[in-house]
Amino acid sequence: MNKELALLIKEKLVKFLPKGEDKLSEAVLYATLSGGKRIRGSLLIYLADLFKVDREESLHFAAIIELLHEYTLVHDDIIDGDDERRGVESCYKKYGQSIAILAGNTILTYAFELIMRSNLEHRIKNDIVFIVCDSIGYNGLMKGQYLDIEGGSKSIDVALLKTSPLFIAIAKIVSVIANLDVSNERYLYRFARDLGVAYQIADDINDSKSESEKTNIVNELGSVGSFSLYNDFFNSAKKNLLYLGKDLKEILEFLNSLIVWKI
Repeated sequence: MNKELALLIKEKLVKFLPKGEDKLSEAVLYATLSGGKRIRGSLLIYLADLFKVDREESLHFAAIIELLHEYTLVHDDIIDGDDERRGVESCYKKYGQSIAILAGNTILTYAFELIMRSNLEHRIKNDIVFIVCDSIGYNGLMKGQYLDIEGGSKSIDVALLKTSPLFIAIAKIVSVIANLDVSNERYLYRFARDLGVAYQIADDINDSKSESEKTNIVNELGSVGSFSLYNDFFNSAKKNLLYLGKDLKEILEFLNSLIVWKI
């Protein structure tokens, strides 16, 4: 993992977030800055670097992606009743359900505000707003969360809607800000989709080692089948990167370290 990138993203978040002295401001900062490896933000930067996107611009959008991710985690913990996140009390456990809901909503609105504050043309900013809405709305992450709550869906379908959408949003945002052609945009999309599924499978395998966790993918396929499926999706993701014809050394090192850390 690239600790330097994670620190740069965290510094951006500190700069962007509210500086109030009330409980809501405190909860927003707590939820956003309490740990986290900034995986999604770092991925955006690595992809943007492939196409020579200005680092300050990619950092800006990396922070936005992290805000979107943190928003989902705050609400996820409320839905699942999780008392702990990253080794400390979850936001809702520390501040109560009502403030945690408000904190999650505040984090989400900051993400949209920061999209509109970017220096990009209004047309591009509008495109990115639609990308984000599509990824976290009914046709994306929210639907995946719903399927997870309701149960009865195949875990691979849940992963495609609950985990992959934010990875896909990263790919689409990079495609827009780097002004990629249709071919490269397609390869990035497929990469992100498959990486998101591989990441979720790795997460399920990792959680299956804990006695307190029951994970659908391992229950459905067993450990061997789950690991085989993870390999299929992870290798497919890397294959789509190769089609870009870029120097992939740094991003492949990042991806390999990510998955090794995960499982």
